[in-house]
Amino acid sequence: MALYICGFIPKKSALPNGTVALAIAVEAKNEKLAEMKASVALEESFPDSGNNYFKPKISLHRDGVEHPSLNEFDEEWMSNHTWNEENKCFNSIVAEDPNNKEPAVIFDLPADVRIAYIVMYGAVPETVNQEYLSNAYDMLNDEEAPEDIRAVIDGLCRVTAVKNMFPASVDNLLTALRARTPPDDNPDDVQAFAEQWVATRPGERESTERRTYDLLDLVIALALNSVKRADAKASDVKNARALINGRDQTWRMWSASLRVIVDILDVDDETIFDLVSAGMKSDTFATDAALRKEYIRKFLTERCGMVFEDTIQPVRGDEKQEVEGTPQATSNEGEKTKVRHLGGGKFSIDGLTGSTNESANDTDAPNEAGKPVTEHSDEQVKISEATRVVVTAPCDIAADNFQQRARLVEKEIADQPQDIQDNLSLWRKLHRTDERFTKAFATNGGGTSINGTYMVMQATRVLGPQGINWKIEILEERFDNGAPIMRSVKGADGSFVKEVIPDGAGGYLTEVNHTTKVRLWYVLDGKQGEIFAYGCTPYIYNTKNGLISDGEAPKKSLTDATKKALSQLGSSADVFLGLFDDQQYRQENAAQFAIENAGEKAGDTVRLRKTLDEKITEVANTIESAVTPNEAKKVYETMAREVDVHRKNAESTGDIQHSDYLKKRLLSLHKLTEKRIAELEPQS
Repeated sequence: MALYICGFIPKKSALPNGTVALAIAVEAKNEKLAEMKASVALEESFPDSGNNYFKPKISLHRDGVEHPSLNEFDEEWMSNHTWNEENKCFNSIVAEDPNNKEPAVIFDLPADVRIAYIVMYGAVPETVNQEYLSNAYDMLNDEEAPEDIRAVIDGLCRVTAVKNMFPASVDNLLTALRARTPPDDNPDDVQAFAEQWVATRPGERESTERRTYDLLDLVIALALNSVKRADAKASDVKNARALINGRDQTWRMWSASLRVIVDILDVDDETIFDLVSAGMKSDTFATDAALRKEYIRKFLTERCGMVFEDTIQPVRGDEKQEVEGTPQATSNEGEKTKVRHLGGGKFSIDGLTGSTNESANDTDAPNEAGKPVTEHSDEQVKISEATRVVVTAPCDIAADNFQQRARLVEKEIADQPQDIQDNLSLWRKLHRTDERFTKAFATNGGGTSINGTYMVMQATRVLGPQGINWKIEILEERFDNGAPIMRSVKGADGSFVKEVIPDGAGGYLTEVNHTTKVRLWYVLDGKQGEIFAYGCTPYIYNTKNGLISDGEAPKKSLTDATKKALSQLGSSADVFLGLFDDQQYRQENAAQFAIENAGEKAGDTVRLRKTLDEKITEVANTIESAVTPNEAKKVYETMAREVDVHRKNAESTGDIQHSDYLKKRLLSLHKLTEKRIAELEPQS
């Protein structure tokens, strides 16, 4: 039998407990049996210590090379040898020459360690940092290392040309690799890109980069962390993607403002970085959407020569009457609505609403003097006229962009001719979603998932019992082949490569997806309609833990298809329109459903009104203790929006007494806010 050397390397978490590296020599027929024999010996010699070590490193003993004790663990032998991942063997540690004080450089490291080091910490400086080097070894040996980083390291190690590159060239390759959006998350894609990059001439590499909105989001997130994309390391990219996946408020603000600009994808990374970095120095842009928009347009005009069709101009007091008396500036009557495709699933709609109306209804617009209202502004801070009208005409409460979108959708429907309103009647009954039946998810960019049973309940409430007034019929059900299932195979050079698994019939094994096609038929006003939709669910798919077979795939596909069909009738349309991405819209929507749900029980109604009274009192105390005029104004406007929801609901149910009570409470809060602002103005 052959003699195998088995080395056990301790995990970093076990080192403080005194765990040391161990080696043992065993005789076995093959490498697998040697691993099993060594693992059993470890458990017998050191019970319950298996979790302190990584999977053992196995190498065949070579003649003339010293080996550890046979069937006995040897600590000293392991301290004099190190594992060579490239050659899959143990090498003796050469004693350092005391006369040679020059530190090691990155290029002198083994190929796999060198690539891991550069991926984690970059190629500058060239001198090796011993702590970084230790972390690079841990990354290679840790089976629980982040998948995205391991995919990059494993993929690059497969390309011979990359192994022979200078560290600076590897760093340039990594920069191009990180620019790819969505990122490559498996070694095969990384290897394919690296081979293509190596084969492409340096002057032609820049043109192969894909410019997408996802890449724009990444550049913005990096800029918020004061990192340029060209200088970003793996940890910087990871932190940036954490901002994106966590739906960071500041990132969303800049992303939303830049995504709506036509040709924004043609703007280079350097300009986006400078734009965001300079904009972050002003606190005003975080709260004032109009000033942020004006700043972005001015910056891009000066830097890139961009020309915009309309500009933001503050309205002076002597021009206000003229603007209000010009119907052409506030109406889009007779204009033709134009839809332009911006790419990346984005569309621009021109002529839907007037530009003046938008600024008039936006509390973040510039003040009358054309200067931004800040904590240190000398201009008098006043509550906007749109907010004042809330006492007598609450429907004119100022709203942010997302609330404007929601209100505009409803207003557009209400302003349509009667036949169009009839066509949208079902949509209006179904389009709002109760937040209690939703949950957020982070995969595939994140979003909001709606409970399928809730959508069925909403359809039943409007259309009638399922199976009588409406029904889902399965027209087709099938299993579709997906991506090939790969396995790792050790090549002749000792490296591992991926290959497809034959199925024994001349083909290869693949992942399998379950697909269902359904027909939704319903009866409305005595007429029957029908909608077709598809649902799809992974049935057999590969994961980091191996193949998974989902036995509930058919049920999930049916639920997916049902939700898709009902959404075409308008069910939960506010989620699909993106309104749930804004916290203030969700707050107003939650308040509306809280009122409706409480209406079913008298006790809940009393509790809800008591809670609202307490909240108004707390807001009043907050306004009295406000330290800046803007703080008092913003707190009041947020409360005014919520009170207006309750007031409109009271009016719709005929409860005039409660409606008048809320008007008086809001009027008192309004006067208190003006008083506090007047007190703070001399301090500004």
